[in-house]
Amino acid sequence: TGESNDPEATAWTEGQKKLLIIRVDFPDLVGVNLTDSGAVSLINNLNTFYTEMSYGRAGFISNSLGSDFTPVFRMPQPSAYYGTNNYYNQLRTAARSAAVTAGYVLGNYDLDVICFGAVPGWSWAGLGYVGAAGTWLRNNFSTGVAGHELGHNYGLNHASSWDTGGASVIGSGTSTEYGDSFDTMGAASAGNNHFNARYKNYLNWLPASEVITATSNGTYRIYAHDNPSSTGLRGLKIVKNSSTNYWVEFRQKFTSNKWLMSGGG
Repeated sequence: TGESNDPEATAWTEGQKKLLIIRVDFPDLVGVNLTDSGAVSLINNLNTFYTEMSYGRAGFISNSLGSDFTPVFRMPQPSAYYGTNNYYNQLRTAARSAAVTAGYVLGNYDLDVICFGAVPGWSWAGLGYVGAAGTWLRNNFSTGVAGHELGHNYGLNHASSWDTGGASVIGSGTSTEYGDSFDTMGAASAGNNHFNARYKNYLNWLPASEVITATSNGTYRIYAHDNPSSTGLRGLKIVKNSSTNYWVEFRQKFTSNKWLMSGGG
């Protein structure tokens, strides 16, 4: 299910974005497990992931051509100061300030990613503002986790599931946050799995012309939306009421799942 919001503005969710990877450490937690080559790979892998998901409508500019990564900046406070007090905003402010002092012009970048080690007091691997720049990666620099947090920046919430205890598909139940295991916005640890068709429509990666709305009983054909070479209709929307729609999608990248491969919703 999904709220019937309009798609985000294309200026924010489409086009090639410039990333600034800011690496920081602390007096009591020295070093970041993100090497120079790892930072370059992260930018490239995120570009590949987002380009594929968006059918070329979104992506990230390569390192040194618009995106950059910084040296490791030492933060003014110990790691525990930030983690145990939940001072993620203070950490971002200090990291961005260090980047400015080193000569980076923050206005040249669309998004910033603060990368650091296993700061105590926090248990998450990543954090991100919803609908605005600002991402934190804590000791995990995989494409899936970074892509999840940047998805928040683009305006996405978590991809949940509806648990009815096996009683029905749409009956009474409870929402399970992170429950959509097929979508990186559900379980970032699952890897760089495509956002769902509803979210792609929200981001304008699947515009209205590539989504069909069911207005009556019938047979509707849609194509796999996680195939970057697919064209045509890649999402089916069924209006439930004024605030909620049901969405049907088709994926084929989960090759070991015969129900998905054969056209499960």
